[in-house]
Amino acid sequence: MPSSLKTTLFWLKLSLMSLVLPGIGHFSINQFRQSISLPGILFLGIALIGWSGLFFWKNGSWILLAWVGAVYVYAFVDLVRKARSKRLNLQKDIITDSLPVRGSAWWHTLIYVCISLTIALLLIIQKSMFFGFQIYRIPSASMLPTLKVGDLIVADTRWFSLKQPVSSDIVVFKRSQKDKIFYIKRIIVTSEQTVEINDGLLKINGQIFKENIRPKSLKKRKIATDHYFLIGDNFNHSFDSRHWGEIPRKNIVGKYRRKLFAEAKPDS
Repeated sequence: MPSSLKTTLFWLKLSLMSLVLPGIGHFSINQFRQSISLPGILFLGIALIGWSGLFFWKNGSWILLAWVGAVYVYAFVDLVRKARSKRLNLQKDIITDSLPVRGSAWWHTLIYVCISLTIALLLIIQKSMFFGFQIYRIPSASMLPTLKVGDLIVADTRWFSLKQPVSSDIVVFKRSQKDKIFYIKRIIVTSEQTVEINDGLLKINGQIFKENIRPKSLKKRKIATDHYFLIGDNFNHSFDSRHWGEIPRKNIVGKYRRKLFAEAKPDS
């Protein structure tokens, strides 16, 4: 194989590795410290942006993208610099790009790639736990006009470890611990309050909250401690607590904070 083609393939391989995850390219040229530290720095920064609340700011999406972009650019520039340096050293100061660097054995790199991507995938899947936020897509019209079908929204998964849910909070939850489907509704009635529907009048603690509600009747009930009655903003086109009852706090996974890349932030 011509040396020029080997060189092209070498740089193409490094570029692709660096695009997959910062640090993979470094591992292939025996830069083991950077191969561990760069992915760690990337995910640690994402976690700090999430847990500090920066991601929920007005321009939080851009802050996160800027951090990820900065790490990727730095990793790529550093990889090119170190790869060129090693190549020149191997050539004993002869300035040529004809010989590729002798890096790690291909199967060492393959093992590293598999482990790194597995860890990265785990962090992404469990980002609500590690990063303090989760992103969801709105599948139905039950939250109109607040949220439209197809909206990408950001939920703060650390919120209710710090504060108590209150009436008017929009929350993401599961109907049961084993349920794999997530819902988003607004808390209407909180612990120890009463709720009922008489002739289409939704009453909370005996006070009329909303008119022309369907179903037109719902037997009066008192919400248990640490339970919440949730209804979609699109009242008569929402499947919610009127149909399957209140939700325990342990099933609430996060509070809606804003739409992804939206300029305005909702009430907090």
